[in-house]
Amino acid sequence: MNVSNASDLILFSVLIMFLIIATIQDFKNYKIKNYLIMIGIFTGSLLNILTKGTNHSVYILINIIFPIIILYLIYAIGAVGAGDVKLFALCGSFISRKELLNLIVISFVIAAIFSVIKLVYTKTLIQKMKNIIFYVNEILSGNIQSYSRDMKDNRNLIHFSLPILIGAMITKICI
Repeated sequence: MNVSNASDLILFSVLIMFLIIATIQDFKNYKIKNYLIMIGIFTGSLLNILTKGTNHSVYILINIIFPIIILYLIYAIGAVGAGDVKLFALCGSFISRKELLNLIVISFVIAAIFSVIKLVYTKTLIQKMKNIIFYVNEILSGNIQSYSRDMKDNRNLIHFSLPILIGAMITKICI
């Protein structure tokens, strides 16, 4: 378990609490409330400063901004929601950059697995694969556009907060 001391255990426990609340909000409304993100970032930053000192402040700020920068393009094309990107920023206020990178990669792998399962279950896998091939061809030809999805058809959307929650547990406990 990658929780080396009491302060790490507290940070991890509080992070998981915020991720559980975010996942519940996501499943209820397909949205994660900004107030939850702001309270989470404030709490994670405060706990980190209290346990590691004020000289850790810049590191925390970089960790919060880091996922926003690296996930912006994925958000810009509509592949993930703003709440998902902000949830990764919240995570950055609690964990190290290495753990954050692991969390992002693991979360995307879990989300991909969930997506394939959901597409098979809804019998839309072949059509979605055709759409992806068309979309990739559009990008390769220089026509980068937002990934279109019918928001009224939620049957193929996944709640990315759940892969983030699972990814956080895997990152902290297994890696």
